[in-house]
Amino acid sequence: IAWLVIPNNSCPDEHSGGGDDCQFKDNMGWRYVVGGFAMLNVISVITRAGLPETPAFLVSTGDIEGAKAVLTRMARQNGHPEGGEIDQRIAELETGTSVTLESESGDSSCAGVNELFQGRHMYRTTLLLWGIWFFSTYGFTGFNLFLTKLLEAKNIHSGNLYRDAFIYSAVGVPGSVLGSYLVDTPLGRKWTMVFSTGITSVCMLFFYLVNTEDQVIVVSSMVNLFSMIMFAAYYTYTPEVYRTAVRGRGVGIASGLSRVAGVLAPVVNSGLMAAGAGITLPMAFNMVFMGVATLCMAALPIRTKGRALD
Repeated sequence: IAWLVIPNNSCPDEHSGGGDDCQFKDNMGWRYVVGGFAMLNVISVITRAGLPETPAFLVSTGDIEGAKAVLTRMARQNGHPEGGEIDQRIAELETGTSVTLESESGDSSCAGVNELFQGRHMYRTTLLLWGIWFFSTYGFTGFNLFLTKLLEAKNIHSGNLYRDAFIYSAVGVPGSVLGSYLVDTPLGRKWTMVFSTGITSVCMLFFYLVNTEDQVIVVSSMVNLFSMIMFAAYYTYTPEVYRTAVRGRGVGIASGLSRVAGVLAPVVNSGLMAAGAGITLPMAFNMVFMGVATLCMAALPIRTKGRALD
């Protein structure tokens, strides 16, 4: 969209900094794009407001009739008969909620977090997942946000910036689709993560070594392709590890750590480049962190392929 809109609705490069030769009305391209996506976000918020609450949450708050209404609506939409099956499901939810509330009596927040570390395997898995989400996000964000700066450091000034960005982004689409397929092959979730993250790290190394624009497009596209496979794999794996009662906490904490990494990456990388480190040290950080994430993935003790959610 930016490729189609911005170039034809912006001041020429020599006047892009403003001044008398660059009028407000002549530099609307980026405003159209930002405003358009802002409207999509507003529509998304409005749409989500109409989503029904989950039956498990309604049962946990004592709203049995509300849970029945949601399950009845779901059954009707999916062409299943209404009746005793819904009452049976409500009974199962009530039993599960009762057990959960008893196990979380007292300080429920602490009890929920403690369950993330119950048993040797869960303790190890939770810590590894936190490392995976943090290190992989740091490496990907550090590379992605600074791609144009990295190109400038290589003295590559592409006249087709939006075209190159489109190619880079478009390659990520089949990556997500391929990742969703690979997690159900003999590779499973774990080894799909390991191989895709390891290859991403190697592609970052190649990016550091290449020097022509065409080589940069190919290698950076491969970084995005395998990164999307990686994300698809651990977005599938992480919720499957935890029981329903603590799944939100487990995934939420991991996601929060990834956001911290997403904030740190540009701050650290820009600081290193401003200090005269060039692209060597920032790229080394990105590659090493991706490598650490790969090792964390390889060390995961729990396999979740074919495992029913609890």
